[in-house]
Amino acid sequence: MYKPDPLFYKEILRKSGWKADECLFVGDSYVDDVCGPWKVGMKTALIDRKGTFHINETGRKPDYVIRTLLELENMKCFIE
Repeated sequence: MYKPDPLFYKEILRKSGWKADECLFVGDSYVDDVCGPWKVGMKTALIDRKGTFHINETGRKPDYVIRTLLELENMKCFIE
């Protein structure tokens, strides 16, 4: 199985023991790293290094859009 097949993300969840709503999937591909994980209930962060990402009104919006992985350190979603 390969991204964006929902089975790919379900297998990650199964092996990790985490629930989908406890996870943030981070990546730089809109289809693979936003649309795929969203289908199984994960939150998503799209890395948009060039600042050129635009979504049309019918597309799935990422929960977060970041420019670098370093931005993850300051995200409030990791603080309980």
